[in-house]
Amino acid sequence: NLLVTNGFLQPYLLNPWGNNPNQQFTVEEIRIFPNPASSYVEINFFTKQQGTLKINFYDGVGRKVYSNESRIYGVDLIKKIPVNHFASGSYLLRIELDPNPTFLSKQGVYKIIKTN
Repeated sequence: NLLVTNGFLQPYLLNPWGNNPNQQFTVEEIRIFPNPASSYVEINFFTKQQGTLKINFYDGVGRKVYSNESRIYGVDLIKKIPVNHFASGSYLLRIELDPNPTFLSKQGVYKIIKTN
């Protein structure tokens, strides 16, 4: 098997439906691409966790430039976020899952490069 990645690609690997007791998203639970991005960033979630998913982009000086909340129900979810209106540069993407009772809180911070 050969796995070729580009930039910050996070592969969907072994068992995304398994229960991960860590509070960080694993590479099996989340995939973010393309990176660098020019028009959009796609976030694919593969987690059994349920709750409110909070997605925030921050620019280089820490200002929030994008915010979104969605419900996640323990099945795959794909979010496509437009970034074509962002200036070129580095951004931090913070993803946080505020869980339903009996589920685990999850979070992750990812560096995204915006190009023209």
